Amino acid sequence: MRKFLLRTGVCGAMVLVLATMACGSNSAPPSPTTESAPLPPEASNSPSWPTTSAVSLLAYLEEVDYQSSWPLWPGFSEKYVSDGGHSKVLTTYVNQPAFAAITGKEGAMPPNAIVVKENYTIEEEFQALTVMYKVEDYDPENNDWFYLKVLPDGTVSHEGRDEGCQACHRVRASNDFIWTGGPTSLSE
Repeated sequence: MRKFLLRTGVCGAMVLVLATMACGSNSAPPSPTTESAPLPPEASNSPSWPTTSAVSLLAYLEEVDYQSSWPLWPGFSEKYVSDGGHSKVLTTYVNQPAFAAITGKEGAMPPNAIVVKENYTIEEEFQALTVMYKVEDYDPENNDWFYLKVLPDGTVSHEGRDEGCQACHRVRASNDFIWTGGPTSLSE
């Protein structure tokens, strides 16, 4: 069984590490619980919302243990085949604010919505962790999305107002810059 643990540490400067613990190199991550997604932090004992930094967001994801406490994007299974730009195989988790926006067909994600994609090759080898985090007034021109991409060795390859992420996601501006679920997944 594989579980990705996100760790932060200090070694002169903040260093990110994405560690993999595995019995087999291609085994699936733990199944998420879809019946009871967590409440937003202000309504529970969860940690406070992360800041717009890779260190803060990764620490938050580790603390809430998104893989076991967040539901998958509604209608998608673990390790589904994708025709999108990230990877050929994806697992997409969403926090409670994002889940409510998707299932409620709200038209856009609210502040504090988080979408986490585990990216795999067609052979199901882990390639990257990509995250979209909506932060009120962070980047109004791009619907306030903070982008993050972390490689298997812990290297942060994209963070924040990344032009590459923005350019690709801007194509889906009518769906709040979201590719998953098709062009009308957030509206009726």
